Amino acid sequence: MTIILGVILDFLRKQSRDADKPQPQAPDISLGDLLDATKLKRMLAQQFDDANGDAGLGRTVNKLLVEDRNKACIRILQQQLRAGKKRIAIFYGAAHMPDFEKRLKEELGMMRISSEWINAWSLVNSGSAN
Repeated sequence: MTIILGVILDFLRKQSRDADKPQPQAPDISLGDLLDATKLKRMLAQQFDDANGDAGLGRTVNKLLVEDRNKACIRILQQQLRAGKKRIAIFYGAAHMPDFEKRLKEELGMMRISSEWINAWSLVNSGSAN
């Protein structure tokens, strides 16, 4: 119940903050669009872009989807390091990275020395010319 109330409160805060801003028109979506992986990715990418990088998650959902998952990942990372593993990769999306960087520094004393971004999505339609 606390989670649901938190999500509702985040939504109402965002709605109040954005009350004077023009609202984007809802996209015209068909069932075919939802079944086409490339079109669906394009729509999601547009939503992320419209939200200015924060995906409009709100504090409660961000905690559930990013922070709590990162915390669990760091626990596993610590186990693997104690087991003597030297080469470890963590595959998460960009929204996770600021929290990961903070946790790696604060909890493990690690610092990022380089970054390599790998495209997870191709937004090129493989079956047609558009």
